Amino acid sequence: MSSLDTALCQVLLRLDPRHRRFGSCVLRSPVESIASGFWLEGSSDKSCRYVWVSVMPLFKPPPFHVSFTFGKRLVGSSCWTPADADRLFAAAAPACAALDAGDSLTAFIEMIRRHPRSDTNPYFREAHALALTKLGRIAEAVSVFEKLEAMLEPSGWEGRMKLRARQAIADAPTGRLDEQMLEWEDGARKAHKLPPRLPT
Repeated sequence: MSSLDTALCQVLLRLDPRHRRFGSCVLRSPVESIASGFWLEGSSDKSCRYVWVSVMPLFKPPPFHVSFTFGKRLVGSSCWTPADADRLFAAAAPACAALDAGDSLTAFIEMIRRHPRSDTNPYFREAHALALTKLGRIAEAVSVFEKLEAMLEPSGWEGRMKLRARQAIADAPTGRLDEQMLEWEDGARKAHKLPPRLPT
């Protein structure tokens, strides 16, 4: 990692004793099925970084890229540098409370339900259904998967998600979807260089 990333991560590490650095992100530790914390994003200006505060479910299907679907870019500077350390700390501190609102499965579900896009964004709806499945709330999960399948077109990326939802409706009651989500989580942890999942 660059000295720029190191300097910005050092600021973010000071925010909470639970924070640990993993490459270009600073996350709550231990990292559970939902990774919550701060991510650095590159800019066309190589001397600074964007900073995102986000929660990211690790049990979502591939591709395993960093997703800011459930986050927002930290405001206070268009792009952060080590010279902005004090302002970065001040801007990031309130965001720690927002992380508390989404770093457990139950809190994550409630965060989705409160979001204005929860009924219109298929990624929100899929994550909602998967989180319900992990909690063992299968009937609720199947209901959300059915709504997801109904809202999607049959072609392109929507078609692929539609097929995945249809398969999940069949697999959630049998436990096969739980096994699939554990495989996805292991793949995400490897891709993002996070610690392995603790055995259950």
